[in-house]
Amino acid sequence: MPTYILIAIDGTGSKEWFDIKKKNSWTWRFYEDFKTDAANKKFRHGPDSAGMNVTDILDDVQVWLNRRMADIKVAYLATQPPYKPPPLKKIEGKSPNLLGISELGRESLLNLIAKDAYEQNLFNKFIREQIEFCLVGHSRGAAMVADFAAKLPKRACFMGLYDSVDRSTQITGGKIRNVGLTYHAMRDPSTHSRDTFGNTNLTSDGSYVAKRFKTSHGGIGGDYNPSNSDLTGDYSGSKKYYQDPKDCISMGGAVVNSINLYRNSHWGENNPQEALRRYEQFLSESKNADAFIRQGAKLAGIPLG
Repeated sequence: MPTYILIAIDGTGSKEWFDIKKKNSWTWRFYEDFKTDAANKKFRHGPDSAGMNVTDILDDVQVWLNRRMADIKVAYLATQPPYKPPPLKKIEGKSPNLLGISELGRESLLNLIAKDAYEQNLFNKFIREQIEFCLVGHSRGAAMVADFAAKLPKRACFMGLYDSVDRSTQITGGKIRNVGLTYHAMRDPSTHSRDTFGNTNLTSDGSYVAKRFKTSHGGIGGDYNPSNSDLTGDYSGSKKYYQDPKDCISMGGAVVNSINLYRNSHWGENNPQEALRRYEQFLSESKNADAFIRQGAKLAGIPLG
């Protein structure tokens, strides 16, 4: 069975909104259900609201991956036949060359170089045949793992994106590279959730399957908790405030009423039945988005509990 390595990065501000008891993050649940040695998977909370620590998070993931691959290499080489250098030549009366290296020292140095090449070739073959990479992320975290995929030592077998958005100068976005199969769950524009965010990672050099769901941006990521107390919250699907799309505009990432912001009667309880219907729909579609990502993972052979 291959050795599976998982990299998971959650959405913006997840360190603040994630509740370990509620497990209100599909990225976290995917990480938790991923069946591999604990040392072979990495979870990182998403960046801050300004997106200025994206590079720091990706650098941390790279350091972790480098160390993990080094440990796997040591363990693997311990099971393989050691390098056997050719016998040293019997050299007599040879003076050091211009670099001060004797013929004997030169031959020893060449053997060390040959040993390193032998071991690296063995490990490269092991990576090609026995290691599989998987990535998953939500929101900016999704765009971050998509960027990171291009740096992997081999093509990732699967990547799950929960409503990928870039919204940071430190994220490349755009075409996905170095991934065999990507499943991308995106919010449906008709929900008017985070209208200004858009989406990224819409094409790939590998297989790519995308589907839209009628839930909020947070709902796609597993945190379906409609905010209704401030202007930066996401009101779409709130069971208290019903939004009438024709009276709404986008402002600061939130859908707000064009006449009197969120206090206008169009947000209010003038249509509680419709508000409750949308709330239940958004909650159901949140679960469907996660099921969609997991379906793709299973098609790729990913070991999920």
